[in-house]
Amino acid sequence: MRASTAELDHRRQRLRNKLFARRYLCRDEHGHVIETPRQLFLRVAKAAGSVEGRYKGVDAQAASKSFFRMMTHGEFLPNSPTLMNAGRNNGMCLIACFVLPVPDSIDGIFDAVKNTALVQKAGGGTGFSFDQLRPTGDKPMNSTVKASRPTATVVE
Repeated sequence: MRASTAELDHRRQRLRNKLFARRYLCRDEHGHVIETPRQLFLRVAKAAGSVEGRYKGVDAQAASKSFFRMMTHGEFLPNSPTLMNAGRNNGMCLIACFVLPVPDSIDGIFDAVKNTALVQKAGGGTGFSFDQLRPTGDKPMNSTVKASRPTATVVE
């Protein structure tokens, strides 16, 4: 027997609420959920609208209302870091992925490692750009060893 449209909508809403409670809704110091999905959307919409309001001629309140409407109607949903952190003043980032350069020096490589740790500590994800590294087979200065590819130690 097929479920009615109303029953499917109810199931989807229950699943959404369960997912939001597990991943995105604010919690108190004891780990209890203290926010509803509607409050989540209001928190995120207000934060997004306030940023939009920094631009000349943009009404922050109207932008917030627009974000809220789009989220509640299922037309737009921001990425996970934004849902988790927007409007919370918790020092966490709202960006899901950062591509970090890896310079062609020991100091630069370890700076990239440090920056990776800082980005991930703030809730972001990382990718790497290896285009600054010398080609495979080149000889680094003051060395008799030839350069290997960036992933050589991972692959071998």
